[in-house]
Amino acid sequence: MKKIDFDGFAHAYDDLLREQTTFFTEDETYFARYKIDIVRRLATSEPRRVLEFGCGTGRNIRFLRDAFPRSEVMGSDVSQKSLDLARSSNPGVHFWREGDDAATRSGFDLIFIAGVFHHVPPSERNAVAACVAERLNAGGTVAGVLRVRGGSTK
Repeated sequence: MKKIDFDGFAHAYDDLLREQTTFFTEDETYFARYKIDIVRRLATSEPRRVLEFGCGTGRNIRFLRDAFPRSEVMGSDVSQKSLDLARSSNPGVHFWREGDDAATRSGFDLIFIAGVFHHVPPSERNAVAACVAERLNAGGTVAGVLRVRGGSTK
């Protein structure tokens, strides 16, 4: 499986997504809000710390902040250019690049993942899932939208 250079798509990502979703809705934020609304309804309590793993350009971050106003919301991604865009549109939120020394960050009560695992080669999915699990507090929740092609995510 060929790895995608997300830095090359960072500035056009929102436009590409908008083009793909206009068939369903003219509101480009509809799907981001919809995903977070589901997570909010499923949350049994207000998490202290929330991580969006694979946050891309940060489209979901503001909805996570709205849904969990007393929580510390953070984001991580593999694309530095996407993170630069996320920072500029979400002041006050801490972001870091996956694979940097911050990979050991932990202590999250909720980790949100949407549209990440289908970009991860099947041979690497277990390691990525383990990385996510290591960041989760005991009793914490991983919630999200997964689309996985090929291989197993055991």
